[in-house]
Amino acid sequence: MMPNPITESLEARIAAAVQAVRQPRPKQVRPIVIIGAGGIVRAAHLPAYEKAGFPVIGLMDQDGK
Repeated sequence: MMPNPITESLEARIAAAVQAVRQPRPKQVRPIVIIGAGGIVRAAHLPAYEKAGFPVIGLMDQDGK
């Protein structure tokens, strides 16, 4: 199967645009406290905060288990 040059060109342009966009950052980073430590927090929120460089200082699960 031959690669589609239109698709490759579009994907390259999208990748270049994503890298060129400057992500907004807060002027003052405040620590994050999370209430509820379910699967979505562990699988998505915490890794995203770590990748963005945001400090998480508290994590509390309301079930207390």
